[in-house]
Amino acid sequence: MLPLTPSLTSRPRHRSRLAALALSLFVLVLASALLIWLSATGDKRANASSSISAITQLYSAPSAATPTPTYTYPPTPTPTPVPEPILLTDPVQDPHSPGVVWFPSTGHTLRGPFLDYWTRNGGLAQFGYPLTEEFVEPAGGASQKEPLQVQYFERARFEYHPENQPPYDVLLATLGTFFHPPDPQVPAKAEADPQSSYFPETGHNLSGVFKEYWLAHGGLPVNGYPISEQLQEKSATDGREYTVQYFERSRMEYHPENAGTPYEVLLGMLGTQLSQKNGYPYGWYPLFGHAVDFSWVSGNLRAYGPPNCMLPDCGCAVLRYGIDEVNDSYALQLNGQKGGAIYLAHPDSYLVFFGRLAQPGEEVYPCFNDNTHPPGYFEYRHQPNPSR
Repeated sequence: MLPLTPSLTSRPRHRSRLAALALSLFVLVLASALLIWLSATGDKRANASSSISAITQLYSAPSAATPTPTYTYPPTPTPTPVPEPILLTDPVQDPHSPGVVWFPSTGHTLRGPFLDYWTRNGGLAQFGYPLTEEFVEPAGGASQKEPLQVQYFERARFEYHPENQPPYDVLLATLGTFFHPPDPQVPAKAEADPQSSYFPETGHNLSGVFKEYWLAHGGLPVNGYPISEQLQEKSATDGREYTVQYFERSRMEYHPENAGTPYEVLLGMLGTQLSQKNGYPYGWYPLFGHAVDFSWVSGNLRAYGPPNCMLPDCGCAVLRYGIDEVNDSYALQLNGQKGGAIYLAHPDSYLVFFGRLAQPGEEVYPCFNDNTHPPGYFEYRHQPNPSR
């Protein structure tokens, strides 16, 4: 006998199978749809990337019809060079001029009356090489206050005295007295040493190799009177001890290692010592100096300005760089400005200026009511003169 209907216990099991089948179909459809969407999206991304790349190439590639515009920047202005300080002992170039001797060992020249004196009175062996060019030094003369034209050598300082007739227009500085004040007077030794000479003017004796050298190398005009007896002294130049004797203008040293040669007696390096003492190798400048064209100039600043002048571009400045008030002057001009009214705050100052000489045709702002027309000097910078 066949059953007409399924039993009540088999129905739930049948429904569970149908639900599982429906769920599987749903997952399969969903997975297929997801794969189709991902594929379509990837193509779109690739197409978009290709489109962006094409647009970028289109706008970045230069067009043959329309060239890429360019902008030329103006050149950067070159700043005005500021020269380094030039020391008095710095070398100068060989001028290749007649009547001028240039010494490559120190890079300095010798000319005029100083060259004549140097040649006539022993030259290199007596005075050594020049250490500076000629310049005006503030202290000199009998009162040690008048400006004096000088030149330094290793063993001497030459002084030009235009008030004297040649050959006494060039004299040696009293460097011996400067470094060794005269010793007290002593008795004459003529009885003990007939070859000895006694000088009552200073009260000292001269004998032996020092007397021979003194007589052979200019005597009294070149060396002056003895101001000491022979003594032992340590040299400030090489640190060795020598038998020495001081004279007004020199110091003689006995070098036994050079016995029998012309160099048995040498003059001490007093010119070098005084130059160092004055600071010339280290940046000091004379009160009155140079240009033409080292290129610095030092001197006494004289500033002028019209009455009631309160503007920064009125007035001018004149620098006296030598002994002559009128002829030894420069009209100063600031670089890029008129006149020198900025210096009105420093009247009668002693300064050192660095710059250049005015070239032919370059006009320097003239001074108010100034008819002297000094040459022009374009100043880059200045500093107080430390030797003042």
